[in-house]
Amino acid sequence: MINDLPLTQFPQYNQPHAMKNSIAIITPTGDRPEMLAILKGCVERQSIRPSSWVVVDDGAVPSSRIVSDLPYVKYVRRERTEKGHTLKWQMLEALRHVETDVVVIMEDDDWYGADYLKNTLDAMADAELFGWKDRVYYHLQSATCRKLATSGWAIWALTAFRKSVYKKIMDILPSVKGHNVDVYIWKYTDAVKRTARQLIKHKRDWFYLGIKGCFVGRPGLTKAHRHLSFRIDDAENRILNRIIGNDKDKYYALLNLADTLTSSDITVATISSGNPLHLAILRNCIEQQTVKPSCWMILDCGPEPVQHVVADLPYVAYVRCEHSASAYSHKTQMLEFLNQVESDIVIMMNERTWYGPAYLDETVAAMGDAELFGWSSYINYAWTNRTYAILDSNSYALLALTAFRKSLREHLLLLHDNAVDFNIWARIKARKKLMPQKSNRGHDWLAMTFAPLDKQESSNSKISNDIDGEFLLRILGNDKPKYDMLMENEPSDF
Repeated sequence: MINDLPLTQFPQYNQPHAMKNSIAIITPTGDRPEMLAILKGCVERQSIRPSSWVVVDDGAVPSSRIVSDLPYVKYVRRERTEKGHTLKWQMLEALRHVETDVVVIMEDDDWYGADYLKNTLDAMADAELFGWKDRVYYHLQSATCRKLATSGWAIWALTAFRKSVYKKIMDILPSVKGHNVDVYIWKYTDAVKRTARQLIKHKRDWFYLGIKGCFVGRPGLTKAHRHLSFRIDDAENRILNRIIGNDKDKYYALLNLADTLTSSDITVATISSGNPLHLAILRNCIEQQTVKPSCWMILDCGPEPVQHVVADLPYVAYVRCEHSASAYSHKTQMLEFLNQVESDIVIMMNERTWYGPAYLDETVAAMGDAELFGWSSYINYAWTNRTYAILDSNSYALLALTAFRKSLREHLLLLHDNAVDFNIWARIKARKKLMPQKSNRGHDWLAMTFAPLDKQESSNSKISNDIDGEFLLRILGNDKPKYDMLMENEPSDF
């Protein structure tokens, strides 16, 4: 357990001593100036000064001002022409500017202790490809962390390699799929390889910390950014304090900034049936979100207005729709309404769906730079007979579990009356990403839909009984009494 790690004193930041090898640090970055500034502090504190620090930037706005005062920085501005993750192209560009004996990767969203370079060189010895196999990830928003380890390879942020394999790595990089640069390089590079452990009890503490959470700039794309997998509680910041010391204040300042910027980039959109109880429960879900939306757009299509349910919320944009309109045209009107929104991301949320407090946070983190994103798996619960089914789709997501970027709005409008979940996913050409919510632990589910039994019977999934309500309690927690009340008042709807 991390809690049992020995207390160690932070190293003194003395003058750099002589190097046995010339070292280049490579940092791929893009639209993360605040995070790059924190990494700059980590680099400047290294007990071994690098020969060069190659920063490859393909963000929309250059970050050269952050590192321009360091004489050993080679800042490379790269035009981003590819879709999706560009790490492999950034690395290819960086290696064209390196002539040192050793390259050490230091990523802009992680923290590195003052002896990181020294420890890496010492442990690397005569290996051509080296990496630290154990690590700690820390999720700032939830003040939780987790310890992980790989076997026979290392993540890219903890990898170093020698000049003898530069060309081999450059030959492999174009074939990398997605963001899995580390996996491909460690698997396919013919080299003398070595991995080592950071933590040596009573001798050495952690000198790397993977910082996770919702930050400004380009989001991380790996599953490690999803805080639901972080199990070690650090509410008092004891672990964080011990590993990174006063640097934690910089990250929390960045987190506060990120909360503001992230919120302003999210609009929640809801098509309301006009049932005040349904809308009130959805309101509760939205108010509990760890990331707050800047706008909640509600298209009220019910027989009687329900604006009074949300009238006191300053971020609600309420539009009354003609009740006689069909469900298809309601969705079309909603999409037309969305065309007026300034937010970069629109996340659909449905009245007949329960959303956990981390739903918006996890959706934004998992979305990455996709233009159309959805959770493909979900729980459907039939309240009238207390049964549930776990459903999954490999090709689309329900509209209630879909998010999209501003760049897609014109395409969505062209769908007109076919703007329903399946057709959105089938007809729109965009960078799409589907991710399952599957988990071995019930409380890990981010959302659960409520639908009648016939909806479950139309699927091929196994239907399970929940007569005693234990499964529902495990998923909903303290929200269950609200749905119990809804069931008593509106049994036919569920």
